Amino acid sequence: MSKRDFVAIENDVLVIQAKLEVLRTQATQYTTLISQLQDMKLSVTEEMQALEQRLRDLEALRIPINWLPNELLGTIFLYCVEQELSSNATSIHPSTDISVSLTHVNQRWRAVALSTPRVWSFIHLRGRWNLERVRIFLSRSQSSPLDIHYRSAPNLSLSEEKERVSSLIGALETEWHRLKRFNVSTKTSEAIAPFIQLFNDTQRTFTDLDDISLSIITPNPQFSAVDGLLRNQLPAAQHYKPPIPSWSRLSHLKLEELPLFTLPYHFIAKLASLELIYPPKKERPSRAHYFLKMSTFLHFLSLTPLLEELTLNNTIPIFDVTLPDENQRSDPASNSALLPTPPVKLTRLKAINWTFPLPGDVHQLMSFIDCPALEKLDVWVEAPNPKEEGPWRGLDLSYGTRMKLPMVIDCSPVRDLSFQFSTDDSTVSSLRKLYFPGLESLELMSVDRCTEKDDKTSPRSPITTFPRIEFIFHDPRLFCLTNLTLSHFQFNKDHQRPEAILGYIPALISLSLESCLGVENLIKVLEERCTLNLPTTNGVSRAGRVGGVKVCPRLEALSFWGCDDLAIGLLLKIVLTRNGDVSGRNSEPENPSRRIHEGDPHAELGPIGTITGPEHGGKGLNLGTSSVAEPALSTPSPRKIKPLRKSVHQTSASGGRAGSCEVGVGAGAGRRPSLEAARLVAHEVSQPSPILYIRIHQCPLVHLGDALSLQDLGVTDIVCDGNE
Repeated sequence: MSKRDFVAIENDVLVIQAKLEVLRTQATQYTTLISQLQDMKLSVTEEMQALEQRLRDLEALRIPINWLPNELLGTIFLYCVEQELSSNATSIHPSTDISVSLTHVNQRWRAVALSTPRVWSFIHLRGRWNLERVRIFLSRSQSSPLDIHYRSAPNLSLSEEKERVSSLIGALETEWHRLKRFNVSTKTSEAIAPFIQLFNDTQRTFTDLDDISLSIITPNPQFSAVDGLLRNQLPAAQHYKPPIPSWSRLSHLKLEELPLFTLPYHFIAKLASLELIYPPKKERPSRAHYFLKMSTFLHFLSLTPLLEELTLNNTIPIFDVTLPDENQRSDPASNSALLPTPPVKLTRLKAINWTFPLPGDVHQLMSFIDCPALEKLDVWVEAPNPKEEGPWRGLDLSYGTRMKLPMVIDCSPVRDLSFQFSTDDSTVSSLRKLYFPGLESLELMSVDRCTEKDDKTSPRSPITTFPRIEFIFHDPRLFCLTNLTLSHFQFNKDHQRPEAILGYIPALISLSLESCLGVENLIKVLEERCTLNLPTTNGVSRAGRVGGVKVCPRLEALSFWGCDDLAIGLLLKIVLTRNGDVSGRNSEPENPSRRIHEGDPHAELGPIGTITGPEHGGKGLNLGTSSVAEPALSTPSPRKIKPLRKSVHQTSASGGRAGSCEVGVGAGAGRRPSLEAARLVAHEVSQPSPILYIRIHQCPLVHLGDALSLQDLGVTDIVCDGNE
C-alpha cells in the first residue's frame, strides 16, 4: 500500500468519526426531546383524567340522589330492600336480590351498600338458593338483626325439602340469637317440625325476635308423622303458665294450619298482633288433622292480655262453647255437648279483621270476646253457597240455635267499621245484632261474585242495589258518623228520600262513592232546601223562617271513583245550594240563635238533620219539646218510620256518650233535647258547611273543564282526571 492510499484511509476515518459524533449528538438531543415529549404527554394524560373525573362528578351531580351523604343513601338502600322484599314475600321465583343489584350501579353505591350491614340482613330463600349465598349475606350483615324468609318450592319433594331445612338450620346455628323476623312456609308438617323444635328448645334465647310466621301451604295437612304437636293441645297442658324469660319480646304471630299451642307460653304472653289462617274443612276431624275449636281459640286469647290486633283470614272455628247459664248449673247433663265458657276479656284489643265468616259467625264470635277498647272492625262476610256442602261445624249441629247468646251486643267503642257483603239477605243482616252508637267512619262494599257472563263486563260494574240501611244496622241512626264510603252499589229512586240513607247521618263530613250507578238518586237530596221555623220561649206568637238544607249540614267533601253516570249538572246544583253565591250578592242567612227566644212555642224538633214543622206541610225546623227519635220526613212519605225500641244497653250507651257527638242529638232517643242542642241543630241546618273538596276519577261524563268551574263557586280543592 502506498503512502497516498494510507493518507486517504486516515482521511475517511476522520470524516466518518466526525459524522458519527454529529449523529451521536443529534441522537442525544432527540432522546432528550423524546423524554420531554413523553413527560408532556404524561402530564396531558393526567390532566385529561382529572378533567374526565371532574366531568363525571359534575354529570353525577345532575342526579339529585347523588347530592345525599353516604349515611342517608344507606338508609334509602335499606328502605328499598325492605319494600322490595315485603311486596314479593309470596313470590316463588323472585328476581335478583335488590341488595345485590344495588352494588352493580356504580362504585359509590357498591361501597355504600357494602358498608351498610343492615342491607344484607334480609335473607329470602325462595326457589333456587344455595348455602354459599346465605353465608355471604350472614358475613356482610355483621351483627345486624336478621330477617329470614323461607318458602318451599312447588316441585320440591318431601325429602328434598327436609334436607334444605336441615341445611338452613345448620348454616344459622350460631346466628339464631340475631333473629328478628322469621317467616317459614312449608308444604308439610314434617318439614316445619324442625323449626318448631328449635323454638321449643329451652337452651336457646331469641333476644331480638319480635315476629314469627309459621305456615303450611298444603290444604288440610296431616300431623300423624309429627309427634307431640297435636298432643300439646290438651286442656291440661294449656293451663300451665311457666315464667316468662326477660328476653322474650315477640309481638306478632301468624299461624296457618298449625295447632295454636305450637310455641311455648313465653312466645304468646306478649303478643300485640295475632293472625290466624284455618280454612274451613268439610270432613269430620280425625287424629291426623287439626281443627280449630272455639274453646281452644278462646283459651289461647286468654293468654294474650296485651293483644291489640286480631286477624282471622278465611277462618271459621268450630263453635263448641256456649255462655254459662246460671239457671242450669245444677244440671251437669244439660247441654253437655257445648262447653260453658265465659267471654274472654281483652282490654287492649283495638282492631278485629275477619275475612269470609258465615253470616251467623260474627254475632257468635263477638259474644265470646269482651273488648272494651275495640276501635276498628273489618268484616268480609261470605254467603253460603247452596251448591256446595258447608263447612263442618262440629258440636254445634244446629248452628247457634243451641247457644245462649245475647240478643244485641253493644259495640260503643267502635269508631271505624268496614263491612263487605253480598246480595244475600243473610249477609246483609250480619251486623243486625251489633249496636254501633259511636261509629265515625263507615265503609260498605258489595262483593258479589261475578258469573262467567259478568266476567266480560267491566270488573267495577255494580250489580247490587243498596239495601235499606235499617236492614244492615240494629239502629240505623248514626249520629256520630263523619266519613261514609259506598262501593259497588246501585241506587234507585227509593234512595232519593232523606230517610233512605243520608237522613240518618247528620254529622257527615265526607262522602265517597266508588264504582256506583244511579249516583243522582243518592246525592240529589243534598241540593234540597227546607224552611226552618224558629220557636220561642216567651209565648209570643212570632216565628222567624230561615232557609236551610235537609240533610248532612256539615258535608264538606265529595269523592267519586268509577261512577259512570255521574253528571256535572247535579254537582253544580249541590254546590250552589250549600256554598251560596260567593260573590256576596246573596245575604247571609239569619242566625237562628239570635231569634231562638222569639219562635213558635208549639213547634217541634224533628230528628237528625231532617226538618219538620207545623206549617208549610211539615217543612220547617221544630225546636220545641219533642224528642230526637227516628228520622222524620221533611216531605210527606209513603212509609212511616216508627221509633226503634231501646234496650237497656242502648240507653246506658247513649246516655254515657252524650257529650261525644256534636250533633245536638246526644241526649239520645226518648229524651228531650236541651235548648242549647236545638239551637246548635238550627244553626247548622240554616248555615250548612260549604263544599270545599271534590275528587272525581274515571267518571266519563265529567270533563276537567267542567269540574274546575266549581272553583268559582267556592270549592277550594278539586282533583279530576277527566278529559278537557
